[in-house]
Amino acid sequence: TRFKIKIDQNTTFSFWHYIGEVMTPVGAGTSHGSITEFKGKWYVFYHSKLLSNQGKQRSVHFDEIFFDKNGKIIPLQYKH
Repeated sequence: TRFKIKIDQNTTFSFWHYIGEVMTPVGAGTSHGSITEFKGKWYVFYHSKLLSNQGKQRSVHFDEIFFDKNGKIIPLQYKH
């Protein structure tokens, strides 16, 4: 079965809604974070200048993320 969906400036989606940040910017211009589940645990992947302390010399990082009792992601605490 194929579906056609018309999307324009008046289209809204209700798949999710904003409730806060998962992570704060890491000072590298961008973080490009992504979240994935692996073997029952959840991880956020991103790049930063945390190791080099220079904006253009980024390194890849990942940290496990945790959830509060209501299922909301607890904001990431960066590990150095």
